[in-house]
Amino acid sequence: MTTDPTVKSDAHRSGKVAAEVVVGGGSLSGLMTALALSRSGTRVTVLERMDEAPAQRRILAVDPHQLAHALGEDRTRRALSAALPLGATSGSQMVMWHALHAGLWETAELDPLITLRNDSRVTFVGQERTWRGP
Repeated sequence: MTTDPTVKSDAHRSGKVAAEVVVGGGSLSGLMTALALSRSGTRVTVLERMDEAPAQRRILAVDPHQLAHALGEDRTRRALSAALPLGATSGSQMVMWHALHAGLWETAELDPLITLRNDSRVTFVGQERTWRGP
């Protein structure tokens, strides 16, 4: 894994790592969860069952400012660099799913607190107690 000093988390810079978490699934939500957790100092392992992302021709709206709130400015800039038109930074922007996924995956690969594991199938999750809601 190659690390990039501009992608280091706030907690990584301060030397504080809070916990370790496993995220099941390396889709958009799994990658954004991993990046947000690592920003707070949590060491994250993402388990993805596919070897590579499926070629999806979907378009979605992304607000760079809201994404930066969760992931940080540097990570958002890197994740959106291939997905957004040059200079587009304000308001919701229409992006291709696969371009955003590729940017998030690359950003996660560069994060020293994130480990990405392809071809990983989760077959059982043991829990002490099942959450039943409020």
